[in-house]
Amino acid sequence: MGCSPQLLLLLLLRLTGDANPCAVPYGVIEVLKTSKRSLARPIVHSPESWGASEPRAWRAPEDRSGYKPLQVFQTTMVLTDEEYFASFHPDESQRNEQTYGRDLPADGTAQHVVEGGKKMPTQDRDKSNRVESMSKDVYPISPKADVRILRSHLEGFLSDMRNDLSKDLKEEARVRIFNGFLEYGLDTRYQNFSGELYRDLIDGQSTSGVNIIGVLPGKYRRTPKDHIIVLGAHYDTFQETKGVNDNGSGIAALLEVARVLTHHRCTLDYTVMFVALDMEEIGCVGSYYFVHDFLIPSELLRDSSKFQGAIILDTILHYNNSRHSQDIPKDFQSASPDVAYAIAADGYRGNFLASMSRWQLDSRLTLAFARAWDQQERPRYRLHSLSIPLGAQPLTVSLATHLNFLRSDHVMFWYHSHPSYKSSLSAILLTDTGPFRGTMRSCYHEACDDVRGLTDLNLHFVQKTTNALVALLTDLAKGSCTASAPSSASKFRLAEERNASLSNHITSNFIVLFILLLLHCK
Repeated sequence: MGCSPQLLLLLLLRLTGDANPCAVPYGVIEVLKTSKRSLARPIVHSPESWGASEPRAWRAPEDRSGYKPLQVFQTTMVLTDEEYFASFHPDESQRNEQTYGRDLPADGTAQHVVEGGKKMPTQDRDKSNRVESMSKDVYPISPKADVRILRSHLEGFLSDMRNDLSKDLKEEARVRIFNGFLEYGLDTRYQNFSGELYRDLIDGQSTSGVNIIGVLPGKYRRTPKDHIIVLGAHYDTFQETKGVNDNGSGIAALLEVARVLTHHRCTLDYTVMFVALDMEEIGCVGSYYFVHDFLIPSELLRDSSKFQGAIILDTILHYNNSRHSQDIPKDFQSASPDVAYAIAADGYRGNFLASMSRWQLDSRLTLAFARAWDQQERPRYRLHSLSIPLGAQPLTVSLATHLNFLRSDHVMFWYHSHPSYKSSLSAILLTDTGPFRGTMRSCYHEACDDVRGLTDLNLHFVQKTTNALVALLTDLAKGSCTASAPSSASKFRLAEERNASLSNHITSNFIVLFILLLLHCK
């Protein structure tokens, strides 16, 4: 989870033909001047000011002394965003305004809201609202992920650096992912890209990379009836970090979803694409080239196939149920005040997975994942859906005020700017919020993002996410799964049992013959 926000803004401006600095609002210019390392550190809004009538300055957490937020961030731009959003969705904007005057519980005391004549806890109310908006249908029992396999990936090839400072390790990871896709029976290929578009933006860094694409074809593959779904995660790491959470966790889940769907012989009507993306950490380069040079021209335009959406996994390992383990950035609170209030009421605990999307444009995907999540076991792991008021062609100032929603590869689906494909592509980001939670406050993009994070609680957190993804993809692709094929270990056990049975049968026959011979001799 390290897509450089300022580089991303420059790229989006360039793609839309607005790269002239004279055309860029002053606030964005200030953002672009900020060092990459500074913007990687989260700026957290002071909770006690949320209910104030006037916006107050942000504050940095006490353990990040020495960092001062830019003046451009010290004035909220909620009014500008809401006015912009209201022009597209006035009803939603009016609903959202009702939450801005609410005081948040700074002490994390559970609040109750009267609804339908009875009181219910805030977190239960959120879940109730979500469930009521979903279909009444219930998922069939779906195949499950194996936490031992997730651990094996994360303790193995995903436990070390995967960047241009460690090219051998990165190549090893690349080969392991490619071979994994092949083993699972996917139509597997490399996508090489040179990244000329970025060369002058990334300080002379290497601009060549490799995406790994695995396709699980549906019944309508290569026809206009296909409705493609993408599941993606980046496999590169930031500089010298080992990146077990960022983003070994996303790749481990990606591989396990592919394994479960193929191991259980799931047949699909619609195609699912698994993609391991490169060079996310220096500006979401791989996702740009996947969308711009592969997905749109080779799939959507070539076959006139439809696109259901992309689910991007980025830092999904860290679970922390301690009080005050979760920070809430200002743009999270302004965009999704209901969610911010629920987190505050729960004591600012990092006990949830965050689903990030745009209001309306990605709502179908958001609700489908929420439905899949609610069908899974382990209720201790929660889900919060954070939505932002961005349209298909947002104002530059709106992008600048939602930087923390633009930190990963999903944004290249939202704003691809392909000249022959005008529609924005639906996508959601699934994340543990990265630098805004627990130990990742200090370990984000640092060497301590390593195997020490592989606790049972964290691994079962990833497992629940993986199980929800299996259910989601099976539902979206209109699939059905059968009993799994025997594994090599179970095949070996079955062979041993058959041999033992045969041996016992032969031994019994010999005993009978021996008794008959004895009787005959008498």
